[in-house]
Amino acid sequence: MRVKPQMALWVVALAALLSYGIVSLILSHRDAGRVNISENQDLKSLPAAAFYDASGKKVTLDDFKGQPVLVNLWATWCPPCVGELPSLERLQGKLRKQGLVVVAISMDRGEDMTAITKFLDKNRIEHLTPYWDKDREVLENWHAENLPVSYLIGRDGTVRKKFEGPAVWDRGEMLKMVQGMIAP
Repeated sequence: MRVKPQMALWVVALAALLSYGIVSLILSHRDAGRVNISENQDLKSLPAAAFYDASGKKVTLDDFKGQPVLVNLWATWCPPCVGELPSLERLQGKLRKQGLVVVAISMDRGEDMTAITKFLDKNRIEHLTPYWDKDREVLENWHAENLPVSYLIGRDGTVRKKFEGPAVWDRGEMLKMVQGMIAP
């Protein structure tokens, strides 16, 4: 049986695309879990932006003044975001008594928060209060280019560290770093 030249070309092109996809997938998994941590020398505080709680009440970071806060920007459609939610949940459970507040703000689009709260319920996320960037103020004012991104904010309202990418928050070096930052 003889293969037509056009068919052979398509087979080679398909093989090349599959190889590229497999290599990209391997490389992305190799880097998964690596978080880029940066000191915020230029960013003393995040610009004003409102987001909403499950009841529709407008909330800002000023509502958390005096408390250490870990703000996490995430979305239900973002696999790395979803992957780190359980560790944020456990972190909130571990450090709530020390005053830490984890503010997980969903970047999902929609008409209301129903899909977000259902998603959290389905995934048994019980210690995190759901918030939503309904008006896209957080996304626009904080210039978040990738998800997930997190900000560790001190009791005085200043940004201490910015974390880009997913992290395991409830153990190891990340837990020690957060505990050190929330100490009075």
